[in-house]
Amino acid sequence: MSIPELSFGVGCFHFGVKKAAPFKFLGSEYLEKLKTALASIPSINNIDIGGEGISKWAFDVAKNIPSIRDSTNYFPARLFITISFEVFIPFRIQEEILRKESRTLTERFHVKCDYGHSSPIAIISLLNPSGKPRPGDGVIVVRKFLEKEINKPSQDYINFEILGPSPFHANFYLEPAEGNVGEGEEEWRYRVDDRRKIRGYDEIRFFYNKSHFENAKKAMGEIYWDISDEIALFYSVVNQQDIRVHEWVETNKVLEKLITVQNMTGARGLVGRFFGCGGLISKALTDLAVFLARGLQLTEGNNKKFEDVYRYRKQPAIQSFVEKEIKHPYYFPAREYSDLVSFYERRRSKTLEILIVLVSTVLGGSIGALLTLLLTK
Repeated sequence: MSIPELSFGVGCFHFGVKKAAPFKFLGSEYLEKLKTALASIPSINNIDIGGEGISKWAFDVAKNIPSIRDSTNYFPARLFITISFEVFIPFRIQEEILRKESRTLTERFHVKCDYGHSSPIAIISLLNPSGKPRPGDGVIVVRKFLEKEINKPSQDYINFEILGPSPFHANFYLEPAEGNVGEGEEEWRYRVDDRRKIRGYDEIRFFYNKSHFENAKKAMGEIYWDISDEIALFYSVVNQQDIRVHEWVETNKVLEKLITVQNMTGARGLVGRFFGCGGLISKALTDLAVFLARGLQLTEGNNKKFEDVYRYRKQPAIQSFVEKEIKHPYYFPAREYSDLVSFYERRRSKTLEILIVLVSTVLGGSIGALLTLLLTK
């Protein structure tokens, strides 16, 4: 089995902020604390943070900061910086993290995090493995190692966060193509092999043209920038889907209250169904409409982003993964929700009609008319 010149895995790493609001965010302080947090780990070296334009940022933070898992408004966002470093993780530690034999076949990893797109991304390269490795294991090892080392109680500023799936469910390999571009052949710089569906993670292979790149490291520089927006779009859509789950839970809380009232017995239940359900029914239907409208808005936006990313792309790497996330979002039982709320509304209206007729018959037309006015508000 040949050893690829370069093997890497993909994830979504974010260096957030632990501080509780209110506080003043200073970009220069963030960069300093980030460098300090990484440098404090003995096995990390060659730290480089590029694009330090945020050093001049200064603004007040009034609300507590959500994690990247809980909001699309993760903080700090749109940093337009890259963070790279190398980390040494012994096989013994790797096996403790994985709770199985490590298939990284190396103890050294290069980590590059990019904040230049719609979502932060991380590419973890396995350095000088002894055979064909499993890069997904490398992403897990690096992720859990950084979580443990950076999120220590003694670290009071930087908070290491991740968005799943990290690792991305594919292993990536880069190697030279056989031969060079011949005379008359369409010129190309690199090609993406058809995705191989194998047990566990898929396998995506890049082949670079030796006429353009002298080695895999040089080719990776170009490939990195080409695939970054694909990876960022994927994680942006995943993030939105995760937030949609939180939004659905909040939307469902009103329905849960409504069901609780409907299941009450005795006089309290009777009064609750007659006088307390109207407002809950109205809010439940309104919240559902807002939830569905939000979904349509996100779908339209994601379709536009998809078109922008892939319109002129000759060598897409993970298009099928992105397409699946956009076209097959999580299922939410919105129709069943609406049917149940509508059923409660019809039952309430019918019961009120019967009550009004009964009261009108027993107490007379004038009192019935007054109750009609009061109970139908």
